[in-house]
Amino acid sequence: MDLSNWWAEHEPGRTTVAVTGEIDLESGPRLREFLASELTQLHAGLLLLDTGGVTFCDSSGLQAFVATLRRAKLLGIELVLQVEDGSRFARFLELAGVADLFTLEPIRTSG
Repeated sequence: MDLSNWWAEHEPGRTTVAVTGEIDLESGPRLREFLASELTQLHAGLLLLDTGGVTFCDSSGLQAFVATLRRAKLLGIELVLQVEDGSRFARFLELAGVADLFTLEPIRTSG
């Protein structure tokens, strides 16, 4: 059963992708393909990945994010990863030793 979801909002020069649920062996490769497609459509500008809804991420999910970062750099697209401070996903990036590869932006909560 697929427990992940993602969708994109497009603005001129900017695409925001919200990623939710579990990013694992099943969903990681599909997320990678989706993000590659979004980069191709964007051509230049900013890709903002909102990971506030990620409840689990394994190495397959991590590969999707790192591969997207590498491709974005090759295409001259800025990639910003929005993360919740102290979240499991933020800790996972730190423990995996890849947090410093990304431009991280804290998710702003209302209220």
